[in-house]
Amino acid sequence: MYIYPHTSADDWLLSTVLHDPVPRISFNLAGTIGHSFNSRVEFIHGTNVLVKGHILSPFKWTFVAVTFDGSRRKITLWSDGEIVSVKSTTFNSLRLYLKRLRIGNEGGKFIGKAAMLQVYERVLDESEMKAARDMPFQKWKDDSNAAFTKLKPPTGFTGTEIYNSAKSSKVCCAWKCLEQTCCNALTLHRKNNRCVLFSKYNVTNMSVSSDVDYYLKKSHQFYDIVNYC
Repeated sequence: MYIYPHTSADDWLLSTVLHDPVPRISFNLAGTIGHSFNSRVEFIHGTNVLVKGHILSPFKWTFVAVTFDGSRRKITLWSDGEIVSVKSTTFNSLRLYLKRLRIGNEGGKFIGKAAMLQVYERVLDESEMKAARDMPFQKWKDDSNAAFTKLKPPTGFTGTEIYNSAKSSKVCCAWKCLEQTCCNALTLHRKNNRCVLFSKYNVTNMSVSSDVDYYLKKSHQFYDIVNYC
């Protein structure tokens, strides 16, 4: 994923919840104005720092990646398509819950921007990592494998609401849905950023204002999701 940090940022960059030990990527840029000596990125598993490197600079986009090869018990930290550090691990499997991925951490200082999060089921080699780095954003925005699919007007849906509140952005609304197993669709009202989450829905043609965007959450067939809704 790409990260564009501001100064004094200190937080988890990416983590998965509901799993112990929690795998996460953290970063720190406190006091790095014009410097990179403290721009630390770490991959942490539970309380153990497995791999780390000084690879971030404030107000600059950096493509950060981590690969894990269970057969070789190797974990690798990448920056802009180049290997930064390779370390051995004591385990040969690492579980990530795609439905529970979180950017930032409550109470932390994730001050900056993040874009183009990519998750693969296999280890990328150097050429594939560079291709992932160079993938145009427009292709990702329209990718059928994205977490949400936007319906084209006049197609929309009606359904059972489980949440209704204003959010600061479309991304915040999407993360609210991802945090809830029962959320399977959402609408976003562009005029007031009203975010509405739905557990059940019926797709239909809508004669409503064009200010409403409709999104369906996509499931990942290789993950077993228990539905309590």
